[in-house]
Amino acid sequence: MKVGDILYFVDISLGKVTKHKINTIKVNNSFTRGDYDVLVFTGIKAYAFKSDILLNPTSETYFHSHTKMRNSNKTYLVFTEAENAYESLVNYVLPRILEKKIQLSNELRESYFTSIEEVAKFESELKKSKDSCDKKCNALKNKFV
Repeated sequence: MKVGDILYFVDISLGKVTKHKINTIKVNNSFTRGDYDVLVFTGIKAYAFKSDILLNPTSETYFHSHTKMRNSNKTYLVFTEAENAYESLVNYVLPRILEKKIQLSNELRESYFTSIEEVAKFESELKKSKDSCDKKCNALKNKFV
């Protein structure tokens, strides 16, 4: 990787592809192999060590080939070709986001129906208590009159 190289970042949490150029490479002299050189990209405030960039993961390795950016909680799949980035978006990221949304909606639906059942139960208990109270109050009124 060198300054000016264009990489395609697939944002796993948002489900979108963005294009970024390597803006600068800050050489870290304490490591001789260059694995810990700092890469700074255009359009991203976060940075990454050269060793943290996992380029062109295959579909079998999407689950554990995420690139973690420093100064950020985001993870990305990083590609050199736009076609591969969009393929990973369609085949891995978007189905994963859909699965999470379906799971959340099922949990909300279950919570909604549970709440409705609780409200109906409470309303019926309230009605029974009110009827019981009316009967007892009428019986007491009749006793004292």
